Amino acid sequence: MLARLVILFFFAPFLQPQTGRKSVWEGAYAAAQAERGVKAFTANCAGCHQADLLGKGEAPALKGDSFMERWQDYSVKPLFNLIKTEMPPLRFRTPDTKPLPDEMYADVIAYIFKVNGFPAGPAELTGGNLDQVQIVSKSGAQPPPQFALVLSVGCMRFRQVSWMLSYATSPVRATMPDLAAREEIQTARTVPLGLREYRLADFGYLA
Repeated sequence: MLARLVILFFFAPFLQPQTGRKSVWEGAYAAAQAERGVKAFTANCAGCHQADLLGKGEAPALKGDSFMERWQDYSVKPLFNLIKTEMPPLRFRTPDTKPLPDEMYADVIAYIFKVNGFPAGPAELTGGNLDQVQIVSKSGAQPPPQFALVLSVGCMRFRQVSWMLSYATSPVRATMPDLAAREEIQTARTVPLGLREYRLADFGYLA
């Protein structure tokens, strides 16, 4: 008997670029927005991520190779959601900590994009177009970094000495580094099965 399920596993396939999205190299934010973002970042983010955006300790760098490796091939929406919901970290919050307006989070991202060399365009980055802009390097879509978490939907079955994921969909990199977001699980429930097959190495450790 085959069971249809969502599998999360560490893999490194080549991810195809998402169609219908513009890239960050096509002008995803306005210059004036990035200028506002400088002030917002300095007031709310620089204490951990440093004024040069290179990060320190547990605070990751927000520019350069580290930033691109983390966010390559994603739309801007997961980055926005992480900043909005996870920043500042819980241990640094006080009863007086209040969320910023969504527009200010978008301004901060615009500034991050400017520092990373992405060009400005005629329109601002807004909550309505976050999922229509893809973060990619100049060379386009790249393989995810080694041991990145990806999601695939398929049917699990035991074959000889190994569990297999059969009729599987092409792997998609997960938004979070170690678990699937609720939205990803909900979307996966309606995804048609695919034609791929993967051997699930060390599957026993997941039980």
